[in-house]
Amino acid sequence: MKEINVGIIGGCLATTNDIKRSELFYNKIKNHFANTHTIYYSLGSYNDISKVSDEVKRLKEKKAIDYLIFQIRPYVYLKNCRFYLKTPIRNMINPLLFSKNFKMIEQLEATLTKPIHERIVEKMQNRTNSSIKIHLSFYNINLFLGYIFRINILMEEYYINQIKFIKELCIEENIKLIIHGPVTRTSHKMEPVLLDSLTLKLQNNLKDSIYISTNELRYKNNDVLFSDGEHVNVNGHKMLANKLIQVLEANDF
Repeated sequence: MKEINVGIIGGCLATTNDIKRSELFYNKIKNHFANTHTIYYSLGSYNDISKVSDEVKRLKEKKAIDYLIFQIRPYVYLKNCRFYLKTPIRNMINPLLFSKNFKMIEQLEATLTKPIHERIVEKMQNRTNSSIKIHLSFYNINLFLGYIFRINILMEEYYINQIKFIKELCIEENIKLIIHGPVTRTSHKMEPVLLDSLTLKLQNNLKDSIYISTNELRYKNNDVLFSDGEHVNVNGHKMLANKLIQVLEANDF
């Protein structure tokens, strides 16, 4: 029986309580290889892509990592694409409009209050996608303005550069890196527009890497998201597991 240590760095995809643990994508992978592999997982997370390398090192200190599955988190990306930012200290226009100072926005994000779109959703008291929420919420307009001023283009370039650092670290540590994401979101009209643009950028710039796009809305004619348009359901985990299994089998897992 082959023993494999797999690190997963992402967000709620690996820790969600909305579905059974046996239905989570990484447990489906484990079950698929049960007759030939013993897989041990180490889970990590991030709220700032520049800190992913530190998270890799933290996981590796606890246990060796043979494969690393790095997930592009939609929320972490989208929050930096907004035109107007609100912090406990002051409200301000996204500083990326004036300077490509990504360290500044990383530091700023640590002080951001609860995103206004989350407060709007709470006030609506349900998890369905109303027309007002999707098109006319302040959050959607905020993303649209960021799109008009091409903040997302700056963020795309930033992500490509940060992924280069992650790739270099994995090469140094003899870790096989698999990148996937972002998964799509549909709770607001601009979200899939920005996430699809990022996916295309990653596809075009990571051709020398193992990259898996996961921005589909449906898998085998079933929605991959819950009705809130934000969280991945059982079908989405099946899609992700099958894509990762195919890649693992094609790369001498």
